Amino acid sequence: TVLFITVGLLFFRSTKDAINSSKEKELITLAQETSNKIERYMFERYGDIQVMASSPLLKSDAVDKNLKVDYLNSVRKAYNAYDYILIADTFGNVELYSGELNNDRRYKEVVSGVLSGKTVVSDFIYFEDINSYGVYYAAPILDNQSNIKGAVIERMNFNAILDIVENVKLG
Repeated sequence: TVLFITVGLLFFRSTKDAINSSKEKELITLAQETSNKIERYMFERYGDIQVMASSPLLKSDAVDKNLKVDYLNSVRKAYNAYDYILIADTFGNVELYSGELNNDRRYKEVVSGVLSGKTVVSDFIYFEDINSYGVYYAAPILDNQSNIKGAVIERMNFNAILDIVENVKLG
C-alpha cells in the first residue's frame, strides 16, 4: 500500500510539473505571438505615413485642398486606426485635416523631428480628449527639389491594439 501511494504521489507530481511546464510554454508562445501582432500593426502604420508623405496628391500645390481632404478621409476610414490625419506647414500650423482634432496641439512635438527630414514615431501618449493612449506618426512632405514643404501627421488610436490584446485566448 505504501508503495502504491508513493508511486501515485510521484506520478501526480511529475504530471503536475509536466502540465505546469506545458502551460508556461503556451503562455510564452501566446505572449510572443501577441507581441508580434502588435509590432506588425505598428509597422503597417509606419508604412501608411511613408505612403502618404510620398503621395503626389499631397505633394502637389496644384491639387485642390478638398481632394486632399477626401484622400485623407478615405485613408482614415479604410484603416480605422487614426483619430485624425493632418497636413501641417513647416511651422506646424494645420493646413488641412481629416478627423477630430479636439484642440489637440501635442502633434507639434513631432514637427521638429520631421523638419530635420526624419519620419517620427512618438512614444505612447495619453490623450485626455479621448481618455486613451495613442501614437503620433509623422513624415516630411518634400517638393520636387527635395525641400521639406510640410508634414503629414497621423494620430493613431489604441483601439486596434486593445482588440489584439482582448482577443488573446489561452487554449
